[in-house]
Amino acid sequence: MSSITSRQVNTVNSINKNDMFADGSEYNYNMLIMIIIVALLILSLFLFFFSQRFRVNRALSALDIYIKFQNMRSMKVSILKNYRLCDFYVASSYNSVLSGTQLFDYATTDMLKKVIQTGARYLEFQIFGDQYGPDAEPVVSSGYKQGEWKLTLNTLYLEDVIKTIDSIIDPMFAKAHYEVAIKTNEVN
Repeated sequence: MSSITSRQVNTVNSINKNDMFADGSEYNYNMLIMIIIVALLILSLFLFFFSQRFRVNRALSALDIYIKFQNMRSMKVSILKNYRLCDFYVASSYNSVLSGTQLFDYATTDMLKKVIQTGARYLEFQIFGDQYGPDAEPVVSSGYKQGEWKLTLNTLYLEDVIKTIDSIIDPMFAKAHYEVAIKTNEVN
């Protein structure tokens, strides 16, 4: 009687182990699917928040808020004769094409347009070569001069930047005799 009972117990235990293994594999499969879905969701959020469109639009929106509250007006030319240069403020901008931080961010001419619209009249850029050698084209970026490390996620050709400035400044100052100063780093 005891041998039958132990056989029955062993049979029941083996059935339970097989059932648990079957349920475990289904559980593992569902868990794997859930992990993949969560990983894809996190990856898509990461790509969205670090995309050029999101980061540039966020920076442009911040400048729009600044423009709403700025209180700058042009002075009449006849009044300007009564003041010295030290009586004025000149709005300036460093790395005007960058949309957020100075390193590992996007460069765009939309940001440059908005910076000029906010009143910047002194613009400063970092110029690098797009490649090593004599055939290098000048590009606007941010980085280190030593070794020509460009630390932005993209670059803009200097010609495009100058054309953008020219297209904004000409209509703005067609009747006035104002200028915009531009400073660059040394180009070797």
